Amino acid sequence: MTELIQDGERDRATDPQYAAISPLAVVGLLAGLLGAAVYAALLIWNIAAAETLWVYQVVPPVGVIPVVGLVLSAMAYKRIRRSQGVLAGRGIALAGLVLGAAVTVVFWAVEVYGWHEERQVEAMLAARACQIVDDMAAGRYDEVYALIPADFPQRQAADAEEFRRQFMPLFEGAGSLGKRELMSLQVAGMVEGCAVAPAEIRADLQKRGLDIGVWFRRAPGGTWELAGVSGAETFESQMKHPTENGPPPVNGPYIRQHEHHH
Repeated sequence: MTELIQDGERDRATDPQYAAISPLAVVGLLAGLLGAAVYAALLIWNIAAAETLWVYQVVPPVGVIPVVGLVLSAMAYKRIRRSQGVLAGRGIALAGLVLGAAVTVVFWAVEVYGWHEERQVEAMLAARACQIVDDMAAGRYDEVYALIPADFPQRQAADAEEFRRQFMPLFEGAGSLGKRELMSLQVAGMVEGCAVAPAEIRADLQKRGLDIGVWFRRAPGGTWELAGVSGAETFESQMKHPTENGPPPVNGPYIRQHEHHH
C-alpha cells in the first residue's frame, strides 16, 4: 500500500541523510537579509545626518539586492517542491521570499516618495529663484538681501547698500527684463554640513544678457533659505553689446569662499 506524503513532509520524503538543503534557498535568504540590513543602515544614516539626498541617489544597487533575494528564493522554493524531497530548505526559501518581497516593496515605496518630494522641492526653489531675479531686475535689492540668513551676509556683502552696489552695474542701463529661463537647479549635496541647491537663471534684458546664480541651503529645521546670489554678463551678450567697461561679475557665497582659500 502506497503511503501518502503530506505536503509539510515533502522535504523529508526520502531518507533524511540524502535531503540536502538547497544552496539557492540559503543564498536567497542571505540576499534578503543583506538588503534589509544595508537599507536600514542607510536610512538611519540619512536621518541622523539630516540628509536630503534619498538612498536611491546614494547607493542605487541597494534596491537590487532584495530583488535578487526574492528571485533566488522563488527559484529555490520551486525546485524544492519539484525535488520530491531530494532538496530540503523549503522553510528557508519561504522566509527569503517573504523578506525579499517586504524589503523590495518598502524600498521602492520610499524611493518613489523621495523622488516625488525632491521634484516638489526643486519646483518650489525654481519659483523662488525666478522671483529673486525678478526682484533684482526691478531694483528691489534690499528685499533680496533681507532673505539671506544672518550668518551669510558677510560672505555676500557687509550690508544691503554694498549688496546693491555689487549688483547694480549688472542691471543698470540694461533695460527691462524681457524673459528669464531656468537653466539648471539641483540639490547638489552637502557643503559645510548643509545641503545646498544652486540654481542658474538666464535673464535676457533689453540690452544685456545675464547668468544669475541663486544659492539655496537647507536650514537645520528642514526649510530652504537663500544663501546668496551671483551674477555675470553672458559671453553672447558681451559679443552682442561690446563695451569697454562691462559690468564686473559678482561671486556667490560658496564661490567667494573657495577663491579665498586658494
